[in-house]
Amino acid sequence: MTAEYSSFGSLLEDLRSLFPAALLGDSGWERLQPLTNRLPVCAADSRFGFEFHLTDPNPTADFFVIAAPRTRLAGFYRGLTEDAAAGLAGTAFTAFLDEQARRPDSFLARTGKGIILEYDLATSPPGRHGVPGIFIVTGGRSEADPVQLYEDPAALVAALRSVAGWGPDAAESRHVERACAALADCGVHVSHAGVMPGRAERAIRLVALGADGANVAEGLRRVQWPGDPSEAMAILCEFAGLVAPTSGLGITITPEGVLPRLDLEFTRKRAPDTSGRESFRLDRPGWELPIGRLEERGWCLPAKADGLREWPRLEMVFGRDGMYQVRQIINHFKVVSDRGAVHPKAYVGMDVRRTSQ
Repeated sequence: MTAEYSSFGSLLEDLRSLFPAALLGDSGWERLQPLTNRLPVCAADSRFGFEFHLTDPNPTADFFVIAAPRTRLAGFYRGLTEDAAAGLAGTAFTAFLDEQARRPDSFLARTGKGIILEYDLATSPPGRHGVPGIFIVTGGRSEADPVQLYEDPAALVAALRSVAGWGPDAAESRHVERACAALADCGVHVSHAGVMPGRAERAIRLVALGADGANVAEGLRRVQWPGDPSEAMAILCEFAGLVAPTSGLGITITPEGVLPRLDLEFTRKRAPDTSGRESFRLDRPGWELPIGRLEERGWCLPAKADGLREWPRLEMVFGRDGMYQVRQIINHFKVVSDRGAVHPKAYVGMDVRRTSQ
């Protein structure tokens, strides 16, 4: 990226025409711009993206950036003053990044993981937001074979507490360690984990990939999930044959145990000739099947369904100092089930690159 742009927000403003108004309209930009104007333009060095609440008629979105170790954005967060950090990421997060960068045997180095910061903007007043959710995710690099998160849950919990600025809790550790082991016994493994320090409830979110109908039911039984498994199976059945054969499974753990909330993540089917590539995420016809089902079930408003159909694209845009290639993908859908209520969401990403073409 270039110094021609004074902030990440100024770059996004030049891309505004690419956003369907039903997904991110004026009220959404009113919430997004105060945050992105505080971020450096290097926030676009890695993929960034948005979370759309599909049954909310307001055209607002939550927002995420990737601050993997050794990136310029991670350096930006590390260099924040204490006052600036408190309002943008939390002082505990900046201290965690600094510690991880200084230690060659750090948790992030051993696991090869990255960091995603998720800002709750959709329901926040314009110009105001809390400390973001912080997720340890796939995407970093490790010189040796990385240690998987489920293989060292004690270190995972310690890292998440450090990120959030929380003290130790023996019961919380036991619950997380048991959940990681129970899911692994069913053939699904925790690959992402995060905390939401800006929210009132202390909780750790674990996301395991590679779940199908059989091991979802068994996994929920083994982790002693307090909800109704038939509700989860009904959601899986709604998308059978329309999405990839395995899904993501997210559970939320507090010091008291596993919460009734359950996250089920779906992505579209891969065509046989796209193995190992992400071109399938740009394929509008392929995304039509799950979008259509969400709309049929009343889990996505028609206007937002139309906006999602428009989203996948590859565009060339003239920026202030040249040409940019902008790639927009749908990453996955998530259906949250919580005590009988269903909350559907869509997660999309953007890649912005300078090009001479």
